[in-house]
Amino acid sequence: MLPAAFFLSRKAAAGEFDTVFYIVQAVELLVGAAQLVLMGLNFRDGLKLAGRLRPA
Repeated sequence: MLPAAFFLSRKAAAGEFDTVFYIVQAVELLVGAAQLVLMGLNFRDGLKLAGRLRPA
């Protein structure tokens, strides 16, 4: 994610809002959403392991 952020930062600073910029931006947003989902699942599993959440 950091290389994409640096890439987007350089493109934005140069004012280059082309197709590549928007494709990288979309990929970064999708990967960020996936990371949030995975963190939520990890949090849920941690609560189950600790016994603070009953298994389904």
